[in-house]
Amino acid sequence: MYNEIRKVDAIVKVCFLTGSELDVENLRRPTVDFDTNCLIPKPLSIEDLVRKVKRQIEPQ
Repeated sequence: MYNEIRKVDAIVKVCFLTGSELDVENLRRPTVDFDTNCLIPKPLSIEDLVRKVKRQIEPQ
């Protein structure tokens, strides 16, 4: 799905919610072809989710 989204908008920021830390570790492998700066492991509170997404979309 990520690749399909990037075909529509090459600069869109995408965050992934993962089911466990193991998922995060697997997604950070060098063979993964996307920016891994926004991997969000569950469980987390709504407040934490909002904070992490805002951190990604707000200008630096």
